[in-house]
Amino acid sequence: MKNFRSIFMTVCLISSLIIFIMPVSAGVYHVYPGDDIKSIIESAPAGSTIYVHAGTYSVSGGILTTVTNISIIGDNPYTTILDGGGQSSISISGNNSMVKNLTAQNFFSGIFITNNSLIENCISRNNLYSGIVGIGNNSIIKNCIAHDNQAADALNGGIVVAGDSNRIFN
Repeated sequence: MKNFRSIFMTVCLISSLIIFIMPVSAGVYHVYPGDDIKSIIESAPAGSTIYVHAGTYSVSGGILTTVTNISIIGDNPYTTILDGGGQSSISISGNNSMVKNLTAQNFFSGIFITNNSLIENCISRNNLYSGIVGIGNNSIIKNCIAHDNQAADALNGGIVVAGDSNRIFN
């Protein structure tokens, strides 16, 4: 009995070490209407790709992720809609990230990216502050539409970039 207990404890110890040592690896995630898009994006590890399928997603409290190399790709900006209900934003503050093919509407501020990131083929509308924001260096905003966002001063409104070598293409 004592020998069994020693073996059992050793197996448990080794198993727990393996679980804690194994790094979380990047993955591919598919989000469908009814899924908790906020939790899926915010818990995805660096290097993940998240496919957001057509539908309207209510996003209470916005989305915030700081991991690098994350890609959020919608089916189509006219059919893949994230609605913020007047709160927060879609904030991707990890470098080398991408947001593509979706609409951000009714947020406090629409879509926010940082260094070496890309926003492509997105629509940002009816937000209370800025539509699309690129902060830092070497980010690209390409083929995006920002409309009906409120502009109270020079830092608000449609598309805002700050930093070096940021580019906007249509």
